[in-house]
Amino acid sequence: SYPYVKSLAVLEDEHRMHCATEARGAVSDAAVRKALRDAGEARKFALSPYRVDGDGKPSLVAVLPIATAARTAPRFLLAELDLDWINRQFADRVPSGVVVRVLDREGTFIVRQPDPGCCLGRSGLELPGIRLALVSAAPQVVEEAVWLDGVRRLQADVPLAEPGGGVVSVGIPVEMLTRNADTTVTKAVTLLLLLVAASGAIAWLGAETLVLRPIQRLGAAVRRIQAGDLSANTIADNGPIELTELATEFNQMA
Repeated sequence: SYPYVKSLAVLEDEHRMHCATEARGAVSDAAVRKALRDAGEARKFALSPYRVDGDGKPSLVAVLPIATAARTAPRFLLAELDLDWINRQFADRVPSGVVVRVLDREGTFIVRQPDPGCCLGRSGLELPGIRLALVSAAPQVVEEAVWLDGVRRLQADVPLAEPGGGVVSVGIPVEMLTRNADTTVTKAVTLLLLLVAASGAIAWLGAETLVLRPIQRLGAAVRRIQAGDLSANTIADNGPIELTELATEFNQMA
C-alpha cells in the first residue's frame, strides 16, 4: 500500500529485533543507531540521516517509539523509506527550469530535482542560504543569484518543522517569473480593454435608448404641431425627467 516504504521492523530495547518484514538481524547501521538514540531520548519520532542500504540504494529510516507496559523493554517501530521513489515523485511535479532541494537537519541532500544523482548524500551547507536556514529555523528572504548551471534564479529556503527537521530550498528562473508576469499583465490589459469597450457599448446603448430616441420622438411631434396638427402628442417616456417635462409643456401649448 505504501511503495515508498521498503521495510518495516519492530526493535526491542534498541537492539533486539522483535519482528520485521525482512529478517536482517540486529540493527548495526550508524545512521539508524543515531535515530534510535534520538527517538529513545526524546521519546518521540526521529528520522535518520541520509544512508545507503544493503542494496546500495539511498534511504532514510523513520523511528517511532511504541508505548509499552512499564515492566517491559521499550520498543521502536522502524520504517525504511525509499529515497529513489520519493525523488521520482518530485520529478513528476517540478516544472522545467525549477530546482527543488530538500536537505536533512545535517545539511545533506535527500531530494534534488532535477538530476538527483548529482547531489544525494552530499552536503549542501556551503550553498547560499542553506546553513542560515538550518541555524535560524526561520524562512529566508527570497534572493536572486546565478546558480552553477549559469541560470539566474530566485531562491527561497524554508526550514522544515519537526519531527524530521531539515530545509526545503526552491530556485525559480527569473526569466520564467518575468515571462509569467508579462503574460499576466497582457491578460490584465486585454481584460481592461474589453471592459472599456463593453462599458462604451453599454453607455452608447444607454444614450441611444434614454436620450436620443426620446429627443427624436419629441422633435417629430413638435414638427407636426408646427405644421398645424395640434392633435400631435409629444411623448418622452423612458427618458430623462427633463425631457418628460419639456414634452408636457409642448402638449399644454398645443
